[in-house]
Amino acid sequence: MRGRAGQRSLKSEVQSAAHSFSQGLKSMERELLDRIAEEDKKMRTELSRLQDAEHKLQVKLKAERELRSSEAESWRSRQAALASELEALIGRRDAEVAELQSKVELAMTQREAEEAAAKSERRSLQDKSGTR
Repeated sequence: MRGRAGQRSLKSEVQSAAHSFSQGLKSMERELLDRIAEEDKKMRTELSRLQDAEHKLQVKLKAERELRSSEAESWRSRQAALASELEALIGRRDAEVAELQSKVELAMTQREAEEAAAKSERRSLQDKSGTR
């Protein structure tokens, strides 16, 4: 009978050890699952933070592009206005130069005519004074 009692005791010890081992595995599994869940939560938080930062940068980039585009358009418009103003100034300058050249030519023609008339009058006077 001792053999059967020994077997029962051994069976009971093996069952107890198996139960303890099983409980230990379950405890480790819970610990690992908790760590995995905690790490997952950290990663999701970091992902969310990075996505927010990316969104902010995208918004900032879009605003910068729009500003630069607006500035470029403003400068193109200003350059066109200045080019137009320059063309108008060149046109006025050319007209004034042409008018002044015309006046100079007219004055020279008048001076030449007056000089010719004065020479003619002088000759005429010299002829009259020489014939007397």
